[in-house]
Amino acid sequence: MLERLASFVYRNNRRVLVVALVGVGVAGVLGLGVAKRLSPYGDTDPSTQSVQATNRYRGGLASYLEVTVAQNAALTNQRTAAGILTRRMNASVLLMKGLGGGWQLSSLPAN
Repeated sequence: MLERLASFVYRNNRRVLVVALVGVGVAGVLGLGVAKRLSPYGDTDPSTQSVQATNRYRGGLASYLEVTVAQNAALTNQRTAAGILTRRMNASVLLMKGLGGGWQLSSLPAN
């Protein structure tokens, strides 16, 4: 099997290189998009708004509806961050694959 793969790569080295470069490009674009979206809220992070809304509710200055809306926004923000992290990890795997690398289970950390 490895001999057939090596033979294919040898005969089609330009195609393999193009596929690898496209993979690197896609990973780079995904990485750039991730970097731009890491802090989409700036200083008005929904988790901060949730804490502020809770404090206003405890002080009698806000309704509980405001607290639940702020908590919903914070949960949505956490889910978005988890999705971004997933896409970032997938982009890293695609980058390794595009460059022709791989990984071994024994090389992963034990944690």
